[in-house]
Formats: sequence, C-alpha cells, structure tokens
Amino acid sequence: MAFYEKCLDYIIQLNKDGQPFRESYASLIVKKLVTPWATGFVDLQSPCGAGFGVTLYNYDGNIYPSDESRMMAETGDRHFKMGNVQENTRAELFWGR
Repeated sequence: MAFYEKCLDYIIQLNKDGQPFRESYASLIVKKLVTPWATGFVDLQSPCGAGFGVTLYNYDGNIYPSDESRMMAETGDRHFKMGNVQENTRAELFWGR
C-alpha cells in the first residue's frame, strides 16, 4: 500500500504540473465515487451481478460468473463453475431450470 500511495502521489503531481497521466484503476474508483455513471467494470458493481453482468466462457466450454472463479478453476477449485455449454441449456445455466 505504501508503494501504491507513493505512486498515486506522483501521478497526481504529474497532472498538477500539466502532464496528463492516468492510473486506470484509481480512475475507475474515483468515477464510481463522484459520478452517477456506471464504470462498466463488473468487479466494482454492488451487487456484483456475477453470472448476469458478466459470464466467462472458458476454452473447455465451462462457464464461470467471474474471471476470478475461472482462474480458481485453473488451480483445481471448480466450486463456482456454473456449468458447461455442451452439457447444460441456457435455462439451466442462468435460471436453474
């Protein structure tokens, strides 16, 4: 955190000095805090909309509600797997039917 804080201070100073520079994640957070507009960044939504706001299709056809859950599956933890495009219907995947 100390390093990130130091970096943000430096970036803010660059901008004050007239040299435009943007730190993308900090920009998303500030936009979310000070405007009524959505960032489009699903990880910052509340509720997150996992499985509705974003759905990830993996190379093997497995479907996950977030990139993090897909990455967990790559390590062997398939707890958040929603299903597979070749084994499940859309109604099963998204509405539990």
